[in-house]
Amino acid sequence: MMLDAGTRVWISLKSVQTLADGVSEFRGVVLLPVTQSGAVLLGRNAEVAGAMTVKNGKRSVQIREFLSAGAHYR
Repeated sequence: MMLDAGTRVWISLKSVQTLADGVSEFRGVVLLPVTQSGAVLLGRNAEVAGAMTVKNGKRSVQIREFLSAGAHYR
């Protein structure tokens, strides 16, 4: 699944691990449903894990895996 650039994903962070070179890994849950074209892509409380990168003052977030409705996706 790909979300459109600029899609807001509200995540409550449960843990953050700082790695090297401005990269951190995180785990958390989705606070508000994420929709696109009227379809719910990530429901409230879906568990997510991913990475945050800070480079040249810009932050990017990548959700690498999520658990939704009992199914695990990478």
